[in-house]
Amino acid sequence: MRKALKYAFVAAMVALCLLPLASMLCGYQGKNLENRPLAQEPSLFNGDKLNTQFPIEFDDYFDDHFGLREEMVTLINALTEAIFGDTLNDKVVIGKDDMYFYSETMGDYTGTALLSDGELMRAAKIIKLLSDSAETSGATFAFTIAPNKNSIYPEYMPDYILKATDETNRERLAGYLRELGVDYIDLYGELTALKAHCFVSPAAEGQFEDVSYLPAGGYEIADKKNPERDSVFETYNDKNSLSLMLYRDSFVKVLVPYISSEVGRVRYSTVFPYDFTDIGDGFDAVIIELVERNIPNLTKHLPTVYANRLEGIGDITGDVEAYGRCDKKKGRIFGCFDAYDYNPLTDTLAVMLNCGGRTYVYEAFPMLDSSMEVLAREHFGDAYAQSGFALTLPEDMTQGEYSFSFILLRSDTAVGSGELGTITIE
Repeated sequence: MRKALKYAFVAAMVALCLLPLASMLCGYQGKNLENRPLAQEPSLFNGDKLNTQFPIEFDDYFDDHFGLREEMVTLINALTEAIFGDTLNDKVVIGKDDMYFYSETMGDYTGTALLSDGELMRAAKIIKLLSDSAETSGATFAFTIAPNKNSIYPEYMPDYILKATDETNRERLAGYLRELGVDYIDLYGELTALKAHCFVSPAAEGQFEDVSYLPAGGYEIADKKNPERDSVFETYNDKNSLSLMLYRDSFVKVLVPYISSEVGRVRYSTVFPYDFTDIGDGFDAVIIELVERNIPNLTKHLPTVYANRLEGIGDITGDVEAYGRCDKKKGRIFGCFDAYDYNPLTDTLAVMLNCGGRTYVYEAFPMLDSSMEVLAREHFGDAYAQSGFALTLPEDMTQGEYSFSFILLRSDTAVGSGELGTITIE
């Protein structure tokens, strides 16, 4: 009897270990319950070359997709919390009535993670340049911030977590965006009003307990993409000819059926930094939705968008200290400058290029590339973070070797640097 029990136990353990693999072979696909895109299935070849990173990429893919993964994680977390009162997750704070909050939003809630005015003004200017790019392509543009759950439900936060100030990065950034004339959708106001009708974000950031009163359905997903796993996918319906490019994160995931049922064509993208090279594909509108806790990321990564050419800049009447470098493969120019009295809301950063007597001036993003950080600290001290500029040159530039310099444009004056380097366009 005892021997039979041992065999049964071993068989049960082997079966349990094989269950995830068996479920994958049977075509099981779980939902992505994490606020991040899962690893994509790798290819053994990149073009006509062997993918030397295949083992590492496959390991990441299997870790994210093995059968019953989400169910197992959910089960172990539920058992651990029920037995030990612990979530086993340092990213989770348990609030009143067992409501979960992301620990990384605590700084936003308490006001201890406030960005400086300069950082938020640069973030607003970056969004303004993206808005200009969309409108140049013939699309209307809007930006919105999805509030953290503890912004909507502060009453459920633990009593031991106290606010240092009522100021928020969300409200301050929204103010700068309005000052720059960027169309801003106030999701905080909308969701706060919605609390009277349904419970918003009860269990996870960006989810709704009851949105059944919204229409949904009647759309198709293009190219057999999986919205739970693919970072970019499109939906279609025959209701109208409207088209929308929506840059999103986890907040929008639950709303995909409702948006797609109302708009004829929607392309969803979680790619970050934002890739604006696709907005010329005939979209009527472009919307960026960003969760509140990710506002600091706006100034850390250069969007993929071709620089806007400036005309009639006038005479350069002064000098400014600046340094620069280029990435010839990507057609990008980075640099830093003396930003002592620079105002991102009213001033314009630009790069001048010269080739064979031809001169071109392109607007730059107020963003410090990581490769310039040490140099910026060395020359500009505590103001180094404000001193960055970066751009991607248009892909249709004439071939040749261009020298480039930096220009700071103010309302009534323009100051420039000497030559910072050269870049070859092939």
